[in-house]
Amino acid sequence: MKVVRRQLKVLLVFGREDNVSEAWWSACKRQGYDVVLKRNTEDAIKAFLDHTHDLIIIDARSSKHLSAENVCRSIRAADHSQFTVLVGIVKKNFADRENATVGPMLKNGYNRIVTEVSTVGGVLNDLIQIEYSELSSQSQLRAMQAVFSALDSCKEVVHITDTQHRIQYVNRACENILGYSLEDVAGRNLWELHISDSHKQDIRAFDHRSSVDFKTSLEHQRAGTDHRQPIDHKAGEPRVNLDISEAVNMQMRRGREWEGVVTCRRKSGGAVHLPSKVIPVAPLTRKNEYYIYMSDTHALDRLEFSTVDHFHPRGSIKSLRKGSHDIRSLNSDAFTLLGGPPVENDHPGRVLSAPVEREKFTFNRNLNFESLNFVEGTQNIIRRQSLVKLHSLTIEAPITRVFNIINAAQENSPAYVAQALEKVLEILRSTELYSPQLISATPDNVRPVPADPVATDLLGGLLAQGPKPLLSGRRSSNDTAVKVSQLSRQSLPALHQQASAAIRELLADDLSWNFDVIKLEKISDKRPLVWLGMSLMCKFHVPDTLGCDEQTIQNWLTLIEANYHSDNTYHNSTHASDVLQATAYFLNQERLGQLLDPLDVAASLIAAVVHDVDHPGKNSAFLCNTDNELAILYNDLSVLESHHAAVSFKYSHSDDRVNIYKALDRDTYKHVRKSVIDMVLATDMTKHFEHLSKFINMSGNSKTPVKDDDTTSFDGARDSPDLMSFGTPENLVIIKRMMIKCADVSNPMRPLHLYIDWAHRIANEYFNQTEEEKKRSLPIVMPQFDRTTCSIPKSQIGFIDFFINDMFDAWDALADIPELIEHLRWNYQYWKEQEEAANAIITVSQNQPLCKADEEDEEEDETKEEDIADRENNNPAEDAS
Repeated sequence: MKVVRRQLKVLLVFGREDNVSEAWWSACKRQGYDVVLKRNTEDAIKAFLDHTHDLIIIDARSSKHLSAENVCRSIRAADHSQFTVLVGIVKKNFADRENATVGPMLKNGYNRIVTEVSTVGGVLNDLIQIEYSELSSQSQLRAMQAVFSALDSCKEVVHITDTQHRIQYVNRACENILGYSLEDVAGRNLWELHISDSHKQDIRAFDHRSSVDFKTSLEHQRAGTDHRQPIDHKAGEPRVNLDISEAVNMQMRRGREWEGVVTCRRKSGGAVHLPSKVIPVAPLTRKNEYYIYMSDTHALDRLEFSTVDHFHPRGSIKSLRKGSHDIRSLNSDAFTLLGGPPVENDHPGRVLSAPVEREKFTFNRNLNFESLNFVEGTQNIIRRQSLVKLHSLTIEAPITRVFNIINAAQENSPAYVAQALEKVLEILRSTELYSPQLISATPDNVRPVPADPVATDLLGGLLAQGPKPLLSGRRSSNDTAVKVSQLSRQSLPALHQQASAAIRELLADDLSWNFDVIKLEKISDKRPLVWLGMSLMCKFHVPDTLGCDEQTIQNWLTLIEANYHSDNTYHNSTHASDVLQATAYFLNQERLGQLLDPLDVAASLIAAVVHDVDHPGKNSAFLCNTDNELAILYNDLSVLESHHAAVSFKYSHSDDRVNIYKALDRDTYKHVRKSVIDMVLATDMTKHFEHLSKFINMSGNSKTPVKDDDTTSFDGARDSPDLMSFGTPENLVIIKRMMIKCADVSNPMRPLHLYIDWAHRIANEYFNQTEEEKKRSLPIVMPQFDRTTCSIPKSQIGFIDFFINDMFDAWDALADIPELIEHLRWNYQYWKEQEEAANAIITVSQNQPLCKADEEDEEEDETKEEDIADRENNNPAEDAS
């Protein structure tokens, strides 16, 4: 708990004026305390009763002028003194006396004893120590007293227990509703208190019912399989039913909240069923020390309870699900009230399978319909249920639960809050939750203004023809990741023995961020992928992981590279090699090495190799506009990405000599295939903001856009992330998507000379598409990318602003890549200066003769290469590399 610091009130009690009292007075004033000085016992006690000071300093050096013992005892006897810190001042020779001890003084009520100091500096040291020890603790205790007072005033029944469910605290609502005071239940086990003997017998009687097999679920977790899948049991094999207390324990051990209906026994013998929430709390450490049980009692205002009662809960706690029941029990109630026959089940007259954790567990709660006493108005509760809720199963989409929570919050909210929540619901019902608006707003301008046309054109082109987001139920087949240490240098594979000296020298630094893939393209005769791929695959032990030999890897890389179109200026095997090298660089970072297991590493490298295979040099929007067979095949949804993933596996299975998956068992192959496909599909830029939002929400990182005038270093700016929280299968899927996305668009993070080359390559490919669209009278996807008018600096500035800044800021928080961030800053500044220079030339050309402007253009071209070289020499990221 964080307590707001306030001005401390200090009372000084000194029988006479001397250097010590003056030093304490001056020191308290210097600290900004509200300080008063009293000379006798009566005035001191009266002042304390009037103001209840936080700190009282009592002169205990001599009883001649003041009885310090009487002052201390009188103050401790007063009301509200338990939060006041009392400090006694003794003489310097106090500790020199034989048998001298502070024990009797502490028993009288002092919190601390200090020796007399006549200097302001010495007193300040004592005050600071007191403030950050006793006063800080007392401030926390005072705030906790306010919290407990608030708990006593709320209507919810609150139990606080230790990790063994032994009750430590109950609030006043527990005493009013259940009849138990803290003295009655302190130290007792909550579940033993509230579960009746008959309920325990019913639980044992249902041990062989078809419920959740808890042991098998744990075994599947240890084996790395998805325990949510159906489980086949041998005939006669007993099943273990999951009781409520076991479900709570399971969630508490995982550090998660639990929600459900808890049966609470009254002291008088009756029982109530309350929608409840159990929250694990770790006050001082990361290990849970307390569990807080919160039970909603608002439904008690509408229903009367007998010994065993049943009602449809209406949760007031924000996160409780409203009226969620098993379909069989709900329909049985409804049919009975309407005069129809009850719905039959395995155990007539009982409610089955109330949800505990909707993804994993159900528990059995035995309630007898004969004992239900519906009072007047109860029928209205069921009639008010929506058709969706009346016929809802225990399976529901998370967004449905979000709607229920917001609807519940609207009911008791002020009008302006209800209107805001209605707007939230309207936004959530939209099918384009992650599609950004192509506008930019300034703090001084409430109305958005149009963004730069080139940047807007680029953004619109990249996001064109995007599919609607689909629900994903992805789950890794490995619940526990095998840690991968930093790579050791491996011996060169057989292919490298045939390489020229220049290729071998270049590949020696293939894990460096400054690796020059453009140079490898030239010296390998446009075959960089097979050379770089073999080097990196062997360094990351991919042949061992997949169980295939190096020759198969080489054959596969050769086949994949042959199906990249060498006539594409950008989407060719050199781009695939660049993405592969960036992926390997990320995998070699310490944090990612601790998170991903060897199969994840292999799948990531494979996805990087194939992510653009057979790319036609035109984007998906162009293919859709031309009714290309691929667009028709994939229904205009993620056309190119779906094709890249599909054709890569087609090529891999075309011949046993190139099949790198042939040694994998079926389950492992399915896991690798699923991972590769997922990462390739993640490179679809139409889903960029969806993947980025999920990654940021997962990691909890704030966004810090890179600016050209920002000179603050990112090194050490953020706390290291908790890798344990990233290690869940769902989070690892998001991390792998983010990794290949960052590798795919990492050109702005490269050294400047490489970045400029890539910028011109992608621009030329867009120029070619625009020319083709004009030639065929097709809709022009990116009109601003006209070879005669386009500004490459503007396009790159827009690309960095729209896509790169936020994405790499979030990725840096996990991967720890300060070198890349430094490159980005320098490159962004370069494009800014190029844009300003271009604007200046336009201005000059409008005011000068044409020939003079041409001469200046020639001079600029001659000095541009020198400027780039100078920039890279002055770039600290280059020096660090």
